[in-house]
Amino acid sequence: MPKLAPYALTLLRVIVGITFIVHGYAKTGFVGGFADGLAAMNLPLPNIAAIVIIAVEIIGGGALILGIGTRWLGLVLAAEMAFIAMFVKMPTVGFMAGRGVGAELDLNLFAALLVIATVGSGALSVEGTLLGRKKARD
Repeated sequence: MPKLAPYALTLLRVIVGITFIVHGYAKTGFVGGFADGLAAMNLPLPNIAAIVIIAVEIIGGGALILGIGTRWLGLVLAAEMAFIAMFVKMPTVGFMAGRGVGAELDLNLFAALLVIATVGSGALSVEGTLLGRKKARD
């Protein structure tokens, strides 16, 4: 089983990357509304923050899929998920909401991103294949 661990990590990284691309892309349809939500949370420069968050999710998701900068992206995106879970979802809708918009997805992504940040990109990645960086070991 340990021989498959790096491939499992690759699968995790790709699925998390796809999730971020999908959610980031979905926000492009209502950037103004997303910025209004950020403003309601008293985030500074909500219009700029909305664009930055969308870009980080889409570009970061793509980089995760390819296996580029996975440790740093894991930390950045984990911080985003922790913030959303603690300061947005838990206070307003709780862990699991009736419409499926609770903190459970954010906390699952947070945990997955911490694994990616600590272990690395896995067996199949640009970092491991083209750049010759160490792959995840058992």
